[in-house]
Amino acid sequence: MIRICLCDDDNIVAKGLERLIDKELEKRQLNANIIIVNSARELLDIVNNINVVFLDIEMPEVNGLEVAKLIKRKNPKCIIIISTNIKDKMREGIHIGVSDYITKPYTPKDINIAFNIIENHMIGEKTIKLYYARESYDIKQKDIERIIAYNGYILCRMGKQEFRKVTSIKKILEELDAKLFFRVDRQVVINFSIIDDYRNGYIYVGNEKIKVARDRKKEFERAYIEYDLNYRF
Repeated sequence: MIRICLCDDDNIVAKGLERLIDKELEKRQLNANIIIVNSARELLDIVNNINVVFLDIEMPEVNGLEVAKLIKRKNPKCIIIISTNIKDKMREGIHIGVSDYITKPYTPKDINIAFNIIENHMIGEKTIKLYYARESYDIKQKDIERIIAYNGYILCRMGKQEFRKVTSIKKILEELDAKLFFRVDRQVVINFSIIDDYRNGYIYVGNEKIKVARDRKKEFERAYIEYDLNYRF
C-alpha cells in the first residue's frame, strides 16, 4: 500500500486535493493510505513512514524548499511533489530531488501526470508470493535479481537466497512488472536494475556474463534503453 501525505496549511485545499487523488487511485486500481497534515513539523514527524508527499511550499513562516531538503535527508526514497506558482522555486526544487510540481487550482490532469511519475519511481514495489522452506513470503519485485525456470517450478534469486514457486516462466512473467524484468532466454528472467553493463549481446553483472538469446536481442536492447532512460533513479 502506498503511504501518501498531503501537507498544506489550508485544510479545505488539502481535502480537495485528497478527492482528486482518490479518483486517480481508483482509476489506476491502487491502494493508498492518505494522511493530511497542516504544518511542516507534523510532516517531518511522520515522513520516515511516507512514500509520497504533496508539499505546499508557500506556507506562511515556512521555507518549503528547506522542508523538502529535510525530507530528503530523513527519507531519501520519499517522492516529493511540490505545489508552487513560482518558476524559480520549480527549478530550485529539481536540484534538491523534487520529482514534480503542480499548481493551484489542482486539476485531474495535474494529478494524473504526478501519478505517472510516482509509479515510475515506485517501480518494483509490488509484491509477489514466493516460498522458502515451505513458508510463504510476500517479496517485493525489485528485490528479485533473477528468475530461473525448471521443470514445473521457478527459483527466484535474491543475493545468496533462493525462493521457489510452483509455476511456469510464462505465468510468473504475467505477475512481474514488464518495465523491470526481461526474459533473456527460455529459462532466465533478469531484473534490469542489477545489470552493470551490456555489450554485443551479453549482460554483465559483476564478474558474471549472461548471454541474451539471439532472437531476443533487439527487443532486449529496446526495453533496456527504455528502463535506463525512464526508470533508473
